[in-house]
Amino acid sequence: MELVDRSLFYELRDLPENLNRSVCIVGGGDAAFDYALTLARRERDVTVVMRSQQPNCLPLLYQRARRNPSIRLITNTEPKEFTEIEEGVRIFLQGETVPSLVCQSVLVAVGREPNLEFLSPELKPPVQHSLLLYYAGDVANGRFRQVGIAVGDGLRCAMEIVSRLSDSETV
Repeated sequence: MELVDRSLFYELRDLPENLNRSVCIVGGGDAAFDYALTLARRERDVTVVMRSQQPNCLPLLYQRARRNPSIRLITNTEPKEFTEIEEGVRIFLQGETVPSLVCQSVLVAVGREPNLEFLSPELKPPVQHSLLLYYAGDVANGRFRQVGIAVGDGLRCAMEIVSRLSDSETV
């Protein structure tokens, strides 16, 4: 798609800092709402477009977004077409309320599943703490995939590895 990296992005870090006053986020999960809150703190006008009535994110993220006047939620709606225009992007929507909207940039935050294709079937979760393989973050925690949990899991795994290595050296 020719809009990618010009007006349509898949990661918050890729959005140009100085060009985006209005951003549309497509998605209803943790990443979408976290991005929306981050952009609102940066004084951006944010519209979150979700295909469901209720988001699939942590309740606290949803509550914070609902209270923030810079964040607009459009539910029961899916983007069908993105067209580049002078003002940025026109998104044609299919859903209950709004036929289209215009924003300077679109941030897509959908389909965030851990990529485990490199693992053989016997190593994929729910196997936990095999001899040399430890799971952390998204892979181990599913819906509870927040950074703090992932960091904690990473530290715990590192400590267990050091402990095992120490135990094997004393044998």
